[in-house]
Amino acid sequence: MLDMQNFNRITIASMGYAVLLALFCVVSLNSCSILKKNRCNRNHAIEKGKHDAQNGDLSRPGRDDGKGCDEDYTTTQYDKDYFYGFETQRKEMCTYTRAKSLAHDDGSSGRVEKPSLSQLRVCTELKGFSKLENAYHKEFIKSYCTDKRASALGQSHASEFDDLDMGNNFELCPSSRQKALFGIYKKAYYEGLKKNCTVTAAFTRGAEDAQTDRKTEDQFFKYRKCPGSRQAELISSYQRSYNEQKEKIRLQRELEEMKRKAAEEEALRKQREQQLQQQQAQQSQSEKESSFYFNNRKYYATCRVSNVYTEVRVQNPYRDSVRLKGNWQIRNYDGNGSYIGSEREYKSMWIVSNSSDVFTKYASSPNVRSCRAEFMGE
Repeated sequence: MLDMQNFNRITIASMGYAVLLALFCVVSLNSCSILKKNRCNRNHAIEKGKHDAQNGDLSRPGRDDGKGCDEDYTTTQYDKDYFYGFETQRKEMCTYTRAKSLAHDDGSSGRVEKPSLSQLRVCTELKGFSKLENAYHKEFIKSYCTDKRASALGQSHASEFDDLDMGNNFELCPSSRQKALFGIYKKAYYEGLKKNCTVTAAFTRGAEDAQTDRKTEDQFFKYRKCPGSRQAELISSYQRSYNEQKEKIRLQRELEEMKRKAAEEEALRKQREQQLQQQQAQQSQSEKESSFYFNNRKYYATCRVSNVYTEVRVQNPYRDSVRLKGNWQIRNYDGNGSYIGSEREYKSMWIVSNSSDVFTKYASSPNVRSCRAEFMGE
C-alpha cells in the first residue's frame, strides 16, 4: 500500500513537472527553441561525450541532452556525435603512457591505496584493459620501490623529527629489496637528523614556525632526538629566532594597521573636503551679491536662501556706523537660475563700523533657490 502511494506521488509530481514545462513552452516558445538549439548541435554533443569520458562515467548521462532533438538535428545524430566525443577522449586516456604516468605518481608518493587507478575506470569496457591495468601495477611497484623514494622518505621523516619508521613503508616491494630499501631510508633519516640538529637549522626552523604559528613546545620536545649535549643550545637558538620573527610580524602588522588607518583617515578627509566643496558650490549658487550707494558711499548686500527663509546680509566696510532705512526689492530665482518674481520689504537697520547686519523673511515660494537684494531707498 505504501509503495503504491509513493508511486502515485512520483507520478503526480512527474505529471506536474511536465505540465509546468509545457506551460512554459506555450508561454515562451522562443525560449524553448533557444534551449533546444543550444543542446541539439554537434559541438554540444561532442563536449558532453568528452566530459563523461573524463569523469569515467560509463552510464553516459550526457546522452540525455539528446532526447527531444528532431528536425534539423535528430536524436540519432546527437548520439553519433556524443559517442564520437566519448571515444575520442577515451582513446587519449586509455594509453600505456598515461597508465604508467598515473602509476608513477602514486608509487613515488607512496599512495598504497592507488587513487589514480580510478581514472582508468573508463577503460574497463575495452578488450585490452587487463593489460593496461597490469602496466599500471608494474609501474607502481617500480616507482614505489626506488632508492630515490626511500631516501626522500627518510629525509622527510627526519625534517619533521618523526620517529624512525620501523613499519611497512616498503611492504609492497619484493622481499629481496625490502632490506636494502630500509637501509637507504635509515641512512637518509640519520643524515637528515644530523643536518636538522644544527644551530643554523634550528634558527631557520624557529622563523618558519613563527610564520605558521606552530607551538614551540612541540618543537622543544622534538629536539630531544638530537645529541643531549646540544639540545639546550638548539632550543635556545630556535626560541630566539622564533621570538625575533614574532616581533617582526607584530611590528609589520602594526605598520599595516597604521597604514590602513591612515588610508581610511585620508579617504575620510577627502570625502569631507568634497562635501565641503559641494556645500560651498551649492551656497555660491544660492547666494547673489549686489552693491548700492547710500549717502554717496558704496555698500554691499548678499542674499541667500536657507530652507524656507530668505536672508539678506548688509556689509558696512567703513569706520562710521550707518542707519539704513528704506525699501528692499528681493528678486527670486528657481533652481535653474530663472527669475520667478520679486517682492518688497521695508527695513530699518543700524550697522556699526566694519561690520554687518542681517534681516530674514519667509521665502515667497518653495521653488525659490536663490535671490538678489536691491536697496531702493525711502
